[in-house]
Amino acid sequence: MRFLQNHIITKKSLLTLFAVYFISALTLVATFLIIIGIPGPHLFTFISYLLPEAIFLTLPAILFWPKGKYLTPAILTFAAIFFFVNILYFRNFHDLITFSTLRLCTTVDSIILRSALSSIKWYDFILFIPPAITAVTGFTAFDKVASTRISGKAKITVLIISAIILSLSQYKHFRDFTIYSISRGHFPKDATLSEKIGFMLQNSVFFYSDITRYGISGAYLIDAWHVYDIIADADAMSAEEINVIKNWHDSGHRTSESGTLRQKNLIMIIVESLNTTACEWSSDNRKAMPSLNRLISDSTSISFTSVCPQVGNGRSSDGQLMYNTGLYPSPSDPMCAISPEGPYPSLPRMLRDSYRSIEIIPENPRLWNHVFTSKAYGFREMRHTLADDAPVIEADSILLSKAYNIISGMQEPFIAVITTLSMHDPYIQTSPAKTWISQVPDIVDTDKNYLEACAAFDKALGTFVARMRQTQKWENTIVVIVSDHEARRMCLSPSMSDDRLIFTILNSGLPGFTNDDTVGQIDVFPTIVDAMGLWDSVTWHGFGKSLLREIPGFALRHDGSIAGNAMSDTAGIAKQQRATELSYKWIVADNKRDILDSLGIDSSID
Repeated sequence: MRFLQNHIITKKSLLTLFAVYFISALTLVATFLIIIGIPGPHLFTFISYLLPEAIFLTLPAILFWPKGKYLTPAILTFAAIFFFVNILYFRNFHDLITFSTLRLCTTVDSIILRSALSSIKWYDFILFIPPAITAVTGFTAFDKVASTRISGKAKITVLIISAIILSLSQYKHFRDFTIYSISRGHFPKDATLSEKIGFMLQNSVFFYSDITRYGISGAYLIDAWHVYDIIADADAMSAEEINVIKNWHDSGHRTSESGTLRQKNLIMIIVESLNTTACEWSSDNRKAMPSLNRLISDSTSISFTSVCPQVGNGRSSDGQLMYNTGLYPSPSDPMCAISPEGPYPSLPRMLRDSYRSIEIIPENPRLWNHVFTSKAYGFREMRHTLADDAPVIEADSILLSKAYNIISGMQEPFIAVITTLSMHDPYIQTSPAKTWISQVPDIVDTDKNYLEACAAFDKALGTFVARMRQTQKWENTIVVIVSDHEARRMCLSPSMSDDRLIFTILNSGLPGFTNDDTVGQIDVFPTIVDAMGLWDSVTWHGFGKSLLREIPGFALRHDGSIAGNAMSDTAGIAKQQRATELSYKWIVADNKRDILDSLGIDSSID
C-alpha cells in the first residue's frame, strides 16, 4: 500500500478517474464484441478479449499524464466510431473491416451508404456511452487532479503488469486454438511449438476468425503486416505455377453440338442480388419475373438454376472478377482493394484485335474502383453514371434503355457487359413503382419490396430483349444473364433467402436445356467461352468447368466449404482448391504481365 501511495497514486480522485476510464474501455469493447457475436465459449475467454483492448485504450493517458489528459476520451471516441462502422460492415459483408478494405473508403457512394445505414440497430448507439462518460468525468475531475504527477516507477510498474496481462491473454488464445485444431485433426498432438505457431499464423479465410485467434489489436497488427507485405513486397508467381496455369484445361468432350458460333456478339447482363427463389416465386400462378421465366423456358435457352455464390468481401466486384476472368476472388480482401489495376485475362483482352468491347454501368466509376478494374479487364470503353441519380427501383429501366441505344450502334463483333442496380439492398420502399405483388397477403415488407425490385428489373429486361430481337444484330448475338451474388440474408426473410443463383444463355444456337445441379460462379466464364465457339481460339478458359462439357455437381464456397455433392469428385474438388490458391497468388502477384504474356494475351492497358 505504501508503494501504491508513494509511486502509483497520490490522490484518490486520480485513481477514480483512471478506474472510470478503464471500466468505460471495458464496456466499449464488450459491447462491440457482443454485437458481432464474439462473447467466447467461456467467461475467461471473453475476459481475455476484453483486458488487452481496455489496456491499449487507457494506457496512453497514464503514460502521458497530465499532458495526455484528453487522450482517453479522444481514443474511446475514435474507437466507438470505428466499432460502429465495423458493425455495419459486418452486417452487410459478414466480416470485419481490414486495412485493405479501408483503402476503399474513398469509393463509398450513396448506394453503399443506403445499404449500410439501413442495418443500424438502436442498441448500436450504446457504443457512444463510454466515450461520453469518460469525457464528462475527465472534464469535471481535471481541476482536482491537474497538479498530480505519476512517478516513473509507477509507469514502469503499469507497463510490466500490462505486458503480463497481454502475454497471458495471447497465451489463452493460442492454447484454445491449439486444443481446437488438434481436436479437428488439423495437426497432430505431437506437433512442435513452432509448427503450432506457424499454423496459427497462416492466412485465414475471414478476418473475423482472426479476431477469435488473436483478439482485436492482435488481428489488426497481423493484418497491417499482411497488407504491407502485399503492397511493398508482392511475390512473383513462379515459373512452375505459371506453367500449371498454361496447362490447366484439357480439351474435354463437348456434350452439345457445336453449330456455327464463331464471331458471335456477346451481351452479358450481370444482375444485382438475383436469387433463384425470386425468379421461381409466384402467387395465384402469377410470376414476379415473367419475362425472365419465359426466356429461361425457351427451348433454345441454356439455363442453370443452382449456381453457388462464391463471392468474397467484394461481392459485386468479386462476382464481376469471376465472370470476366475465370479467377476465384481473394479469400480475404476484395480484388478491387488490393490489386484493381491488373492486368487480368478476359475475353475483351484476348479478343482485342477483332472485337469491340464496352462495359456499361449505372453508377459512378469510383465505386469499387471500377474505373481501374474496367481497364484491368481490357475493356476498350466504359459508359458509366447512366442511372446514378435515379430512384434505385427505376435504375434498370433507364440503364437498359440507354444500353440498347449504345449497343445498337456498335460495330460487330462486340462484347458488352452490363451491371444492373435496381435490386440492390436495402429493400425499404418501392414507391412509386408498385405492382400487384404489394397486395399479396402474408409476405413481409422486405420480401415484397425485393420482389417489386425484381419485377422492375424483369420488365426492363423484357423490353431490352424485345428491342434487341428487332435488330439485325440479334441473329448473331448471345445474351448471358447471371446473378452477381445472392441477396443479403439480413435483408430478407428466411423463405426468400437463397444460396442459388441464376445463369442462363439465350440465342446460343445450341440445343437448349435447364439444369438444377450444383455448379459454381467460377464455371460461368469457361461456359461463355465455349458457347461462343472460342474454346480452341483463346488461350485462357478460366479455372472452372465449361458446363457444356461437364456438370461438376459441387462448388467451393468462399469459406472453403463444399456445396453440392462433396463426394462426387474428390479429384475435381482438390483441383478447385488448388485453383483458389493460384487465383490468390495471381491477384497479388507483381508479375501479372508475365503470366498473360505466357498465355499469349496482350498485357497492355490502354
